[in-house]
Amino acid sequence: MKTTPSENCVGVADCLPIASPPYPAAATSSSICTVDTSQSPDEVLRQVLIQCFDSSKETVLGSAPDYADSIMKKLSSLQSNATEKLKDISHETYSPAKDDNAVWISTSSLFKDDTTKGSWKLLHEFLRMSFPLLKTENASHPPQSNDDATVRNDNNKDDETKKIPKNAWVCAIVDDCFFSLIPYLLRPAEDLLQLYTFRSLGPVLSTTNEEVSRSNQTNNRKKNRWKKSKKGNQDGINEKDRGQIDRESNEGKILLHLKPDIPRTERRNIHQIITGKNNRKSDFETSTRNDVSINSGNDKLENATAQTTTAIVVQWSRMALQNFQKKRKREESNNYSNGDNKRNSSKSDLASSKSCSSDVNALFCTLKKEQVEHQVALQSLMRALKCRPGDIGTAGIKDMKAITYQFCTLRNVDIKRAQRPIMDERVNLYNFMPVQNFLLDRGRLLGNQFLITLRNLRQIERLEEGDMPSSWRERAVPVRTSHLNAMVDRVGKHGFINYYGEQRVGDAGEKEYVGVRSFDVGRALLKQNFALAVDLIMEGRSSNVYNPTQEEVHTRQTWKKTKDARATLKEFPKSRNVMVRERDLMRGLLRYGDPLEAVKTVPHNTRTFWVHAYQSLVFNKVATERVRRYGRQPIEGDLYFQDNESGVRVVTDPKTVNICQVVLPLPGYTVQYPTNAIGDLYGEILAADGVQLSVKNDTEESSAKGSYRKLIQYANNLQWDAATDEDAKSNTSSETDPVVDAARFKFELESGCYATMMLRELMLTTMSRGNGKY
Repeated sequence: MKTTPSENCVGVADCLPIASPPYPAAATSSSICTVDTSQSPDEVLRQVLIQCFDSSKETVLGSAPDYADSIMKKLSSLQSNATEKLKDISHETYSPAKDDNAVWISTSSLFKDDTTKGSWKLLHEFLRMSFPLLKTENASHPPQSNDDATVRNDNNKDDETKKIPKNAWVCAIVDDCFFSLIPYLLRPAEDLLQLYTFRSLGPVLSTTNEEVSRSNQTNNRKKNRWKKSKKGNQDGINEKDRGQIDRESNEGKILLHLKPDIPRTERRNIHQIITGKNNRKSDFETSTRNDVSINSGNDKLENATAQTTTAIVVQWSRMALQNFQKKRKREESNNYSNGDNKRNSSKSDLASSKSCSSDVNALFCTLKKEQVEHQVALQSLMRALKCRPGDIGTAGIKDMKAITYQFCTLRNVDIKRAQRPIMDERVNLYNFMPVQNFLLDRGRLLGNQFLITLRNLRQIERLEEGDMPSSWRERAVPVRTSHLNAMVDRVGKHGFINYYGEQRVGDAGEKEYVGVRSFDVGRALLKQNFALAVDLIMEGRSSNVYNPTQEEVHTRQTWKKTKDARATLKEFPKSRNVMVRERDLMRGLLRYGDPLEAVKTVPHNTRTFWVHAYQSLVFNKVATERVRRYGRQPIEGDLYFQDNESGVRVVTDPKTVNICQVVLPLPGYTVQYPTNAIGDLYGEILAADGVQLSVKNDTEESSAKGSYRKLIQYANNLQWDAATDEDAKSNTSSETDPVVDAARFKFELESGCYATMMLRELMLTTMSRGNGKY
C-alpha cells in the first residue's frame, strides 16, 4: 500500500505519523468490499450506488447506472441549494427540514451478498467526501413519496431479508452545524465550504518527514484528480476557489476570515460554535490569528494594513487524532484477522499493509535539564522544535532542583530538526536514535537511578534526656564512617515508608506560611469548585518558600484585586518560562469565560497532577497512621499484591504475607479499600475534606480513578562513598573511623518512589525541621 503524506504539513501532520490511503476515510474498512477506493470520491460513490440498486425494481427505476446517476443528481442539487444558503450572508438561521428535500437511499441490496456488506460504510464516508455540506443518517423507512428516484423497502420476508438490518435506509440531508457562523464570516461561502471539506476528509497524516518530499508528487496528482472529478458539480464554486480549498483542506489547519468589525467579545461564540462546547464533543480546536490578509488566504502580512482582518485557525484536536489512530489500528487488525476467510490476498500482503499504515516514526534521545521545572522544559522544547505537547514523550517527571537525565521520544521529528538550538540553556537534547512504533508515555517507567551528594554532614547528638521533649538538648557533631554504614545497612534491610515527596504533595507547613500547595488545587477540583481552583492557582506559593520576581508578585496581586483575566495577562512577566500554567489559565478564562473550561486549557498532565497530589496527601496520612497503629507487620484486612497477579487480595492469614507485598490504595472510584480500621480511615479523611470519590463524575477534572501503592519500599544497590578532596582523604586515611563531611549515595528506586523519602529515612530527620502541618 502506498502512503499519502500531506503536502507542506503543519499542525496535524506533525502529530501522528499514520499512513493514509488515497482517500482517507474508507480504505481501511474491516468489512468485505468490492469497490475500488483508489478512484475519485464521485466515482467510488457511484459504484456503491450501483450496488445499492435493487434489480427487482428495474422496471420502475431503470438500469443500475441510471439509478446511480439519478441519486447523484439529487445529491448535487441538494449540495447546490446548501451552497446558495452559504452565500446569503443575511440568512442567519437555516432549517433543512423546511427548505430542502432529503435524498433517501435503500441499502437492503448490500446485505444480501457478503461481498458487498462493506459498501454500506463506504456509502456514508464517500457521500460526505463528495458532498461536504451533506450528512447521512440511518432510518428504518422513508417518508411517503412518489418520486421514482426513491427506492421503497418492500422486499418479501425471505431468508435474504432476514439479513437486512432494521435501519436499512440512508437519508442524506443538509448539515447545518456550522451555518450559525455565517453572520461572523467575511467570506462565508468559501470559508465554510473549506471547513466542511476539511472535516469530511478527516485527519490525513504523513508518515515520516523524509517521506513527505518524496510523496509530494503523488499527493499532488491525487489532489488534481479530485478537482477534475468535482468540475462538473453545480455547487456555485469556481475552479480557482476550488483549488484554494483543496490546497488547504488537509494541511493540518484552515483559516476562517472574520469580518473586520467583529468585536473581541463575540469571538468566544465563534470558538464555541466550532469546538462544540455548548452541545457536543468536538473534533476541532481553535485559536486566533491577527493581521491576516483578506486577499491572500493564509498569507500573514508583516505590516498590517486596512486590507487585513482577524482569522480563526481550525485544526484537529489531539483527542480526535488519537481516536482516529485507534480506529485505524482496530480496523486494520480486523482486516488482518479476517484475512484467511474474507480476503484473497496472502498473509504477507496483509501484514505488509498493516505495517505500512500503522508505523509510527520517532526519535529516541536523552533529555537533560538543570534546575528547571519539567513543564517549563517541555515548553522550551515545543518552541524550539515547533511541535505539540503530545509529540514529546517522557515516562515521568523529574525533580526541579537537580540535574536530571531521562529518555525522551520525539514523534515525527527528524534529527536535523531536533538539533535546533534551544533558547533555554538549562535544557538539552542529545544521543539521538531513530525508532519505529515506540513512544514513551506516563506509566512506562521501570525505575530511576540516583547519584546524590550530601555536603556539610552533621550528626545530632542528644545531651540530656527527660520525660518531656522540651527538656532535651541537642548539638551537632561530625559524622563518622561507622554511623553512615549503620544508616545504610538499616535502610537496606528494613526499607522505608513509601511516602510521596514534597515535590508531589507540596511544601510542609501551615498554608498561611507556605501558600498554596498542589493538593489544595486538587481538592478544589475534586469538590467541583473550579472558581476556587482558579483563585488558588493564581495565588501560588508564598514568598517564604521561594523567591518570586516583582513581576510575578504584581501579576498575582492584580488577579486578587480585579479578578479580570485581561488585566492580569497584561501584567505577566515577559519571559514565557515563568508562570506557564497561570498564563494558560488566564488565556482560557479570557476565551471561554468559564472556570472549568479555563482549567481545561492547562495541559492534561498538569491537571491530573493536581488531583494526584490530593490523593497522595491522603495516602501519606493513612500510611503514617497504618505504621503508627500496627507497625511493620501485615495484619488481617490489609490489601496485598500476589506475585504475578494484577489484582489485589485481602489478607486473611498475616503469616503468609510479607510486608513488602502490602499496599494502600490511592482513593478513587475503582479501588478496593482495606477491610480493617484503616479502610474506615479513608472515609473519615475524605468526609472531613468534603470530597466524594466513590462515583465517577462526568467531568474528568473532578474524578479520580485511584490505584495502589506499596506501603514499604526498598532501595536497590544502595552504596555510598566519601566525596572529599584529595587533601582531606590523605588526612583521614590513617583513621579507623574517619569523619565524613560529604558523601555520595548511589541507588535505584522503582518508578513512583521518591529519593527524598529514602534520604529522609536514612538521615532520621524530616526534610524541614519546622513544626508545619498539612
